[in-house]
Amino acid sequence: RLQAANSIHAAESAWKFARLKSLNLGRLSRATRWRVTFITKASSAMAARPKQYDDDDGRVICNMDVDGMPWHDKRIRREKKEQQRAIAAGQTDREQMTKAEARQFTFHAILAGMLIALVFSVAWVLFILFCTQIWFR
Repeated sequence: RLQAANSIHAAESAWKFARLKSLNLGRLSRATRWRVTFITKASSAMAARPKQYDDDDGRVICNMDVDGMPWHDKRIRREKKEQQRAIAAGQTDREQMTKAEARQFTFHAILAGMLIALVFSVAWVLFILFCTQIWFR
């Protein structure tokens, strides 16, 4: 006999019981098969139904529809769909970089990263020199 606090727990218990019986529902008794089927259908129906709260009067306290989010601006969605259609049709308006341009872009990106690393390294060396020559004397 299946006893559970709620239908979801009961469904889980029923399926665990069914798995213990070699996953063969035909070997279970008719009443047990009926309970397993009924409980799983009831729990899925309850999960699909939106929850009703007693204190919810339908007012919006904090609107979460923020500018810049993908679901807010319909124009952006429309442009994305048109772009996907154009790509599927083979009509792309974007320019592709040549290999030389891609190589130059990569080189300058690496150079910018190395410049930032150099600035941090110089700052670290100056800090160490300040600590050893002035602060800790």
